[in-house]
Order: sequence, then structure tokens, then C-alpha cells
Amino acid sequence: MIDEVRLLAVGPYGSGKTTFIAALWNALMDADKSALAVDSVTDSDKSYLAEIRDRWLKFEPVGRTDVDRHEHIELALRTDAGQRLRLSVPDISGERVERHVIDRSWARQFDELVSQCTGLLFFIGPEVKDPHRLDDAQLIAAEVADVAADAASAPSAQSVQAPLPEWTADICATQVMLVELLQLMTERRAGHPLPAVVIISAWDIWRDQTKGPRNWLRQRLPLLSQFLDGNEQLPCDVVGISAQGGDYTSEQQRDHLKKLAPHERPVVDDGQAVSHDITRPIASLIARMARPNAR
Repeated sequence: MIDEVRLLAVGPYGSGKTTFIAALWNALMDADKSALAVDSVTDSDKSYLAEIRDRWLKFEPVGRTDVDRHEHIELALRTDAGQRLRLSVPDISGERVERHVIDRSWARQFDELVSQCTGLLFFIGPEVKDPHRLDDAQLIAAEVADVAADAASAPSAQSVQAPLPEWTADICATQVMLVELLQLMTERRAGHPLPAVVIISAWDIWRDQTKGPRNWLRQRLPLLSQFLDGNEQLPCDVVGISAQGGDYTSEQQRDHLKKLAPHERPVVDDGQAVSHDITRPIASLIARMARPNAR
């Protein structure tokens, strides 16, 4: 048994980390329904966790967090078997993830977490920005060439070069951003494997439209899927999670959720079975650490 498992939760803005943590804290508050127990948590973190849990229990979107007010959560936990683990969520809002990729740098504290963690919870949100297809780019290039040729042949043609638009993260495809982030993290670990669980959030949106979360990843984010499949440094499982349990804006779904006990609301789908145990990804990650070379 590892003395202390160190888990790191990472994901961009809108990837569902805060809602997951709210549902997890609710489970941890009900010892009879959780396979994990809390060893310690700071008063500041406890206050914040109580706040987002309260909103989750009231069927209110947890929403955007105030980065300046609370940006880091750390929970000391233990399993039924006595395994101690520490869960760090260094960027609750996820707003700094884009800066990691754009600037190719991060804070010293985050660097220490990346280098020292033994497992990764990697969150992906439901809103995916698709890449520009090569055939689309070729059509656009052909149109630009035609326009340029027409302009050059005009009698009063003047050579005017329009300024190129500045690159921003807003135009970067989701899977490119995620792959780059994972590459930066694995490079920092200097060859040490990083077992991971990839969590696809808001799974209630996709559950009936695809055959399991790993298949969704292959269809919607093929670059990321291939990167994970071929990367021995990132042995991983893929799960779909709806920490809310459904769409709060749908009156029908909201009425259904109100009939359930709070611990029954989350949906966790690993492609083999579906449960309501929000702690299951953590258990899966601990099990993955025991077989790091399994694909």
C-alpha cells in the first residue's frame, strides 16, 4: 500500500470540476453512503465546500467560482481499507489552464503538485470546440487565391496586405488545448508514469447518444483519444459523470431529481456499468495505480 496517494484534479473552465467537488463533498458528509472518509480539511476549504454543496442540494448550478476568493482546495481522505490520500484541486475555476498552455509556464505550487502527484483526475466539459478540417482549409485557401488573382489583374489594383489576426486561445480546438496540457504535465514528470481517469462531465447530455464514454472520446476528440491510447506515460480509464444527475433547466428532469435522495442523483458510467457512487472515479484511479501498465 502506498503511504499516501496524491491525486491532482485538473480541467479547463466549464469542465465540471466544481460540480463534481460539490457532489463529492455531499457524499463525504454521509459516512454511511461513502467509501471515503475525511481526515482533515482547512476551515476555509470547509466553508467553501459547504457553500457549493448547499447550492448543489438546492438544484442550483454551482457556476463560476471567484478565482480571487477561493482558488485551491485540498482534502485529506482515507479509504475503508485505511489507504490515505490527498486530493488537490489547485485551480477550481479552470481559468488558469489556458494560460498554462499559452504561456507554457505555471506557478511553482502547481509545478510541485504535477511532479509529486501519483494520480490525475482530468476533466473534460460538454462544450467542445471542433478543429478546422483540412479540406475546409484547402477550400478557403483556394477562394483566397482566386480573390487575390482577380485583384491583381484589375487595372487599378494596389498591393494591400491585410494584417493577420492575432492568435488567441479562443480559436484553439478543445482537443489541441487538452493534448498540449497533458504533454506539458508528462514532460515535467521526466518519464514517471501518471495514471489517470479522464472524466467527461455532464454525461446526461451524451449518455443516450453514444456507446460509452471511451467511444464518445474517440468520436468527439479523436486527437486526444489517440494521444492517450498511444501514451505509455498516461495509462488511463475514461468515465462519464453527471454530477448534477440531469439538466436543472428542464422541469421534467428537475422534478425527477427531487424524488431522489441526494446520493442517488450523480450518474457515473465507466462503459461497463452505471452507478450513483461519485467516489467511484477515485477508487478506479487507486486501482489503476496498482496496474499502471494495463491499457
